[in-house]
Amino acid sequence: MSSTTFDEAPPPARKRRSLDRRFLLFIVFIAGLSSIWFVRNSWSPPVTIPKPDLTTANTQVATTANQFRERVEQEPRSAEAWGQYGEVLMTHEWNSDALICFDQAWKLDPKEMRWPYLSGLLLDRQDPLQALEKFDLATQSGGDYAPLWLHKAATLARLNRTEEAEKAFQKAGELAPDHPQAWIGLARIAISRKETKRGVELLERAKKIAPKNRETLVELTRARLLSGSNVPLGPDEQAAILSGERFESMPDPIFDSIQAREVAARYAATQADSIAAKGDLQKAAEAYAELIQKRPDLLRPRLNLASVFMASGQNPLALSTLQEVVRLFPNDPLAHYSLSYAQEAGQQHDAARVSLETAIRLKPDYAEAHFALGLSEERSGDVDKAIQSYRQAIQSDARLAQAHLALGLALQKQGAIDDAIAAMTSAVRLTPRDPVPKSYLEKAKALKAGK
Repeated sequence: MSSTTFDEAPPPARKRRSLDRRFLLFIVFIAGLSSIWFVRNSWSPPVTIPKPDLTTANTQVATTANQFRERVEQEPRSAEAWGQYGEVLMTHEWNSDALICFDQAWKLDPKEMRWPYLSGLLLDRQDPLQALEKFDLATQSGGDYAPLWLHKAATLARLNRTEEAEKAFQKAGELAPDHPQAWIGLARIAISRKETKRGVELLERAKKIAPKNRETLVELTRARLLSGSNVPLGPDEQAAILSGERFESMPDPIFDSIQAREVAARYAATQADSIAAKGDLQKAAEAYAELIQKRPDLLRPRLNLASVFMASGQNPLALSTLQEVVRLFPNDPLAHYSLSYAQEAGQQHDAARVSLETAIRLKPDYAEAHFALGLSEERSGDVDKAIQSYRQAIQSDARLAQAHLALGLALQKQGAIDDAIAAMTSAVRLTPRDPVPKSYLEKAKALKAGK
């Protein structure tokens, strides 16, 4: 029986080469498996670069949008290219396309807070929960930006998550102690908890920071009334109450940089708005017409011009203006919604309903359009459909007090008095200072007691 030692002669060359080839094949096989695993686990399909319909856009706007889109095509892995393209789209209200760009920019650079922050701003009105997710992502990478915390706090407050909102307002106040907005938010939370004294103290602090800030003065006046204070209204408070609560927001360099793209047009629009607010409708119409001539790509001046025509009793001009708006901006839900108003004023009820249905088709969560459609359906005698529309309006925006009230009145017509009272109670809760919902609620409760 032979024994094997380390001194044995090496295997023949042919056998050694065969072993070497098998080893190489094994290495290649393992490398192939690794490549397949890597591709399957790290590769994701490319994102389609948004391309909005530019057929009705101003030539300058279309050129700018195309230039930024071409940059994304040339640099598809550049977060800045995606983000800047999104900013251009956001500027011109192609919001759904802008969201795609911001999401892709954040995926490419998760440390940059601008992209989820801007997404949150776009989503805040239509989907506060999704907006909050974006704000959370932004705070993880940009926790020292006060406007971000302020927007996050306001969204939390609307969702009735007051403890989280309070912390976010406090953070915003720490980051921007010389601006009243965070202290106003904290005061509102304190007052909602019946801590009126603390609310007044916070608002007094806000007033010291910004003595002329209208929002501070309005909230302070309300808080004093709730606390039973006999402090008389000064001239500043009186002016603030009469101002219509057009408040100054916290400076936001990120958002302001986007607005700066349209600074000239926005300035002209603001000037025209100011003229209209003073009641000089003829000059306001001239200002809007001049702006439209210079910037035919903008939607808002056309809508405002139509509003001026309606306010001055020129309904046929308003109607023709809005029909032109719909022709130029066929995919804008606000255009169709605005047209419905002029059609209703002109007794074109069927056409108004079609315009509202178009607005809802373009924006299924358009709360105001659902509400207006409900009014139209109820006017035509179809209370069941009206109730459905009112419920849809509330589902789209639970803060729409008039939809709760209209739902309550419609349910009362149907004899569903308990459901009617519940809906009216919601309207009262949302507008506690409005006597109209309270009056209807008291009547409904009296009706129930009399049964």
